[in-house]
Amino acid sequence: MSLRFSPFLLRKIKIALLKEGFHNTRFQFSKKGQIFGLVKRFSLKQLHIRGFIDGSIKAELEIWRFLIPFHLVLKPKIEPALQKLKALLKEHGLL
Repeated sequence: MSLRFSPFLLRKIKIALLKEGFHNTRFQFSKKGQIFGLVKRFSLKQLHIRGFIDGSIKAELEIWRFLIPFHLVLKPKIEPALQKLKALLKEHGLL
């Protein structure tokens, strides 16, 4: 599940997320067509945002990666992550 935007908006979306405290991470594997990957920690969870060249944006809410072994056995939450992403983008007038 993902959100769709014009590929021309992706730069503005990335800048807005960086202003919200998201940052690049070296621990995230890049997927095919991915042009950015950002992460922000919320208490014991992390919100991962990936932007793709076709204008799609995917989001996952995961347990903080350093809380091993939970990070390896719990599936990421997609729907709550998309709702959080939508709220952030609305604040910046991008949705």
